[in-house]
Amino acid sequence: MSFFRKRSTQPPTAQRSVEMPAPLRPDSASAVLNVLSTGLDGAVPEDRRAGIWAALGGPIDSSEDCESRRAFIALDWLVRTWTPRWTRFVPGVGEELAVNLEGLPPITDLATAEAAGNFVGVLASTPAQAEITIAEYKGNIYDEAAAAAARSAASRVCAESAGTAAADAAASTVLEACMAARTDVALNGVAAIALLVSLDGVAPYIQHWAAGPGEIEAKTLSIQALAPHAAWRSLESTAESLQQSALQLHRRLVELR
Repeated sequence: MSFFRKRSTQPPTAQRSVEMPAPLRPDSASAVLNVLSTGLDGAVPEDRRAGIWAALGGPIDSSEDCESRRAFIALDWLVRTWTPRWTRFVPGVGEELAVNLEGLPPITDLATAEAAGNFVGVLASTPAQAEITIAEYKGNIYDEAAAAAARSAASRVCAESAGTAAADAAASTVLEACMAARTDVALNGVAAIALLVSLDGVAPYIQHWAAGPGEIEAKTLSIQALAPHAAWRSLESTAESLQQSALQLHRRLVELR
């Protein structure tokens, strides 16, 4: 059964604010927190970045045991919080995968990581399935504009929803567990889901703009300018919600003793 259903429209959400330059970054004794903080700095809006670095100003336990626990908590968040939020966009099999992942015991060692990886592996075929679907959007300038906008939006989603930050933070210390949990499959699978979700969201906008009055050249220029914003709308709300969750994760890891 295919993991995707074509062109199910998602409701629009508010437009994301423009990112501003990041504040100065203090050093931390924790490698996990340094990696996570850097990733979050690139994901969240400017007005939230200062808090990321300010949190590192106090004493931080950087013992080997504490670093390992931080890494496993970040891995667990990626697999059992971040990934299910995206797979739920896919009716049926994606919703079932979300329930299975959320129902797993917390990932605290290699064995629990391997158990999670058995479920995450369901996503291994999603990039190829997404490419088959998006290949239909050829031969028409408006369909191609929709496909290009969706692909651009999907390329942002793992970083801007903090998935990449959590994966990198975990891999900095428990790489073997990350491989067992198949974090690469999770990231690629979510990007593929985001591509189709975004495509479903942007296509109706482009169809509406294309059907409007005006010369083809002018409408094409307008669509090329507006389509990237419309494509991101289907993903924005989930990305921002996960940013908030990742900031809470960051605070938890800072306070870990």
